[in-house]
Amino acid sequence: MKTSLSLSLSLLLLSATALAQFEHIPRSSHAALDRDLVPRAPPALSSPPTDSTTLNITGSIPSLHDATLDLSADSADARPDTVDEHEFALMERRSRKSKSSKKKKNKCPAKKKKNKAASTAASASVPQVKLVATSSPKATTTTEAEKKKAASTKDVVAAAVTTKVATIGGAGLFKFVSDNCGASDADDDYPNGAEAFLNCGLSKFDKSSPWTPPAGVTVDHLKVVSIEEAIASNSVWEPCSKFTTLFEKYGEKHGIPPIMLAALALQESTCNPNVLGDSGGAFGLMQITQDKCNGMGAAGCSAPDYNIDTAAAYLASQIKAANGNILTALGQYNGWVPGMTFTSATAAEYSDCCECQNNLDYLHQMLNGWLLGKTGYEMGSYNNLKMCSNQS
Repeated sequence: MKTSLSLSLSLLLLSATALAQFEHIPRSSHAALDRDLVPRAPPALSSPPTDSTTLNITGSIPSLHDATLDLSADSADARPDTVDEHEFALMERRSRKSKSSKKKKNKCPAKKKKNKAASTAASASVPQVKLVATSSPKATTTTEAEKKKAASTKDVVAAAVTTKVATIGGAGLFKFVSDNCGASDADDDYPNGAEAFLNCGLSKFDKSSPWTPPAGVTVDHLKVVSIEEAIASNSVWEPCSKFTTLFEKYGEKHGIPPIMLAALALQESTCNPNVLGDSGGAFGLMQITQDKCNGMGAAGCSAPDYNIDTAAAYLASQIKAANGNILTALGQYNGWVPGMTFTSATAAEYSDCCECQNNLDYLHQMLNGWLLGKTGYEMGSYNNLKMCSNQS
């Protein structure tokens, strides 16, 4: 009897141990055993059982048969008593493996999703800088600006080749004071000096008073415009347009503003190469005299190329002879000489050659008219040639 009781107690303890292990298996696993042993993922073994499975051992346990095993649960998924312990342990391992596999499978997407969310948050907090050199509006604008600048520079350089001296001159005679004639009285209307300054000494009232050219005025003082500007702004210049290249060529050659050569042509011949002035003694565009024609007849002396070159060379020589004084040189081109008086200048007024007078408005017309692209014919206060049918 004692041996039998000891054996019964041993068996009872073994059963209790198995039941204690069984407590850690949720009802879902119990149900899986009933459904062809298909496992479901159980919770981690470290967590306490969530079901209401209880183990009740009642009685005084006189024998194994006296021990009552009561498995009660809230659901119908309780483990049947017929499950073999070895088979149950196998299913438990399968459940654990299935749960671990599911965790690993779900772990990566969750991590990627988390990382993506973190990356998005970081991107939102950091200013985004796009470097798109080929489509940047600023780069395109800069490129267009550079193209325009290059084209403009090319045009300027090309123009400079043929109009190098088109801008020879200065800002005018503003605030200029001559040693012998005083202030120039230049203003916006007459930037190259007032008429009284240019005709210093001459007087319609004191007809014997001599002309004294103001000292110190050079080409570099004079305000001038280019021939192109004059032609574009004043239709009176149109007859000279066909000779622009020659004016620029010989202006550069002799160091004279091309506009000055063109102005002489307008003043002397209205840019007509076939004009014969001074009763046939002056020829062509620049009205050069016979002594400068090198023995040629009217046709040869009037040829534009020769005519302009000769006149430019003569004016350059006069400037040099006057120690750079452009007023003296220009006056002499029209027959003025230092010491000329009103009486001597107008002596031919009642002769058969009225146009042989010296035009006493000449310097004012040239410097404040033609050199600025204006029409010089009507400028000046002397008007001593108005009674003549032709101006010279």
